[in-house]
Amino acid sequence: MSCFPRDCWAVRDRRDVAERLRTELLGGEPEEWLPRLAEAAFHRRDLFEALLEICHAALPFDPRRAYEVSEVALELGRRLRELVPEIASVESFGRALCLGSHARRLLGDHPGAEALLESAAVLPLDPAERGFFCRAMALLRWDEGRFEEAASLLSQASRRYQELGDAREEGICLALMGFLRTAKGEMRQGEAFLRKSMETLDPQSRPRLVAEARLTLALGLARTDRKAEAQYLWQEAWSLYSQIPNPDALFSLVWREGQVAYALGDWAQRL
Repeated sequence: MSCFPRDCWAVRDRRDVAERLRTELLGGEPEEWLPRLAEAAFHRRDLFEALLEICHAALPFDPRRAYEVSEVALELGRRLRELVPEIASVESFGRALCLGSHARRLLGDHPGAEALLESAAVLPLDPAERGFFCRAMALLRWDEGRFEEAASLLSQASRRYQELGDAREEGICLALMGFLRTAKGEMRQGEAFLRKSMETLDPQSRPRLVAEARLTLALGLARTDRKAEAQYLWQEAWSLYSQIPNPDALFSLVWREGQVAYALGDWAQRL
């Protein structure tokens, strides 16, 4: 870490304080969290960032918790911007709005998700946060069945990250574009995006997404009689399962794996 020891200790101290405050704030029932924000002790940027981390980690497999934490993060962000505007930057607040939108979308509250994204849209976000916004809007449009809008927004997000040299976030967008095109039956386009995403994504840091990309591509290959490569990708996906501790994430992959097995048919049984 490229900082002087004193600076490193200061960072650690801030993180320790943020962790203590986070534990204290979220220790009771969710309905108790918002009223507690009236206490000045919780008006800290580090706590705000810690809440965003929790919200992000909860998505997509515990959207209820993500929603509850996002409500607190958004209220804290509003208070910080009113009291000390420089404490909660526009970019961080825009990210909080997008995370809250993700949670609402996953809970089926599309109007609520749209309202938060409308608030984020007017903020002067930096390129990285604009990419995050475009991806959040794309997923909402996808859920609404507005596929071409979703594809266009994912393409915008991908370009933002490519310009920034952020291969990880670009890879996520490419994988989503592959999933979308494959879901629409556009197998050739979907295959191109999925192959490109697998060149970019790191299996160690994104095992579930890489496994899903491999299985989705395997399904497309199996359906177009390229069974040997489909079987290989299926086995490659298996190799990542031990790195995915979340049961819900594994369940979604097993469902996709079943589709691949069905498409391979007797051929898979002979291997």
